[in-house]
Amino acid sequence: LSHAQPGCGVPSLPRRVPLRNPDAPSRIPDRSHEVFMFWLLLGILLVLPIVEIALIVEVGQATNWLVVIGLTIGTAVLGAALIRRQGAAALREVQGARAAGEVPVAAAVDGAALLLAAPLMMTPGFVTDAFGFALLVPPIRHAVARVLLRRLKRGIAEGRVTVIR
Repeated sequence: LSHAQPGCGVPSLPRRVPLRNPDAPSRIPDRSHEVFMFWLLLGILLVLPIVEIALIVEVGQATNWLVVIGLTIGTAVLGAALIRRQGAAALREVQGARAAGEVPVAAAVDGAALLLAAPLMMTPGFVTDAFGFALLVPPIRHAVARVLLRRLKRGIAEGRVTVIR
């Protein structure tokens, strides 16, 4: 068909139709962060509850169910008290920085980490409690914040994150 003679009733087709400018940069989007988020959410929503239940059953078999209930309630109460105390300290730090005319970045990061730690501490289970308690330790909390802020900065620079002002 591509070599049809003129006037034979068959339209001739071009040999090659360029789909895009070969000199233009590739427009194939990088989906690696979407794949990562998919697996992360799958792990959080499916695997984590299974691990939590298995761990609770193991602790219950090694001790008894009263110990499991006591540990679950105890970690929730202790976590709530620690979050309340550290949250009040972060709020005082925000107020002090604002009174001094400064931007309270460190206090905001601490507050965000505490907001993440609170539901982890209130969720029944030992794994979520461990993550929640880790966020209550200032050096660990600051290290996690540095990593997340670095990723956020990279996402903004690469155009994957949009900042709305």
